[in-house]
Amino acid sequence: MSTHQPEAAPEAATTEPIVLGVLSDLFFGIKVAEAAKRAGGRMRMVKSEEEFLTLAGAGPAMIVFDLQQANPEPARLLRALKADPALASIPTLAYFSHVQEEQRRDALDAGCDLVLPRSVFTQRVEELVGGCVRRALEHPPQGS
Repeated sequence: MSTHQPEAAPEAATTEPIVLGVLSDLFFGIKVAEAAKRAGGRMRMVKSEEEFLTLAGAGPAMIVFDLQQANPEPARLLRALKADPALASIPTLAYFSHVQEEQRRDALDAGCDLVLPRSVFTQRVEELVGGCVRRALEHPPQGS
């Protein structure tokens, strides 16, 4: 008799759309996670560039960046994402402190789809994150 335990199903096998979070602020992470969950998805925090590239390759519903994040650096990740034809269409959203205009410009120059001040992001997180999750549920990536 075998004592081998079945392995957990790989994350890619889930039907829940994933929202990747490159976030340094737990408060905003909770807002993104709650919006994703209410829409039928879930959030996954990214801790390194390698993890980001791996998870982005799995076709998340959206990627949310806190432009205050130092490591991994959002503009660098955005450039890598948008330079890859297979990943460039993943919706990206970033937020910044209104006094950090340079971060906003860097994110836009790197190809971020939407860059908002924190105050606006907070008001629209449900609409934006939830909308991407609902679209991913309606139109799952090929092979799902």
